[in-house]
Amino acid sequence: MAFNGTPNLKGRATGSKNRASKQLKEVLSIVTDDLIESIDLSSLNDSDKIKLLIGLLPYLTAKQNYHEVVKTQNSTNWIDDYSEEDLQKLLSNV
Repeated sequence: MAFNGTPNLKGRATGSKNRASKQLKEVLSIVTDDLIESIDLSSLNDSDKIKLLIGLLPYLTAKQNYHEVVKTQNSTNWIDDYSEEDLQKLLSNV
């Protein structure tokens, strides 16, 4: 089956939206919202809450560039400096 129309040699215009991607993002947003609402945070222990927070932060903050990532990787993991009691106190203030 050959294409009989006039081909668009320039492709899609810059900045135009992909409808399929937009629809997929909307569906994923609804599913994600429902999933987040179903999580019972009171049933999680403090370390699981912190792991959840650390897992979500990359999606809430701007992406780091290469130099920031290298600097971060060379520093120590700050969360290891706190005891379980310190983390509980920190979370109780949130």
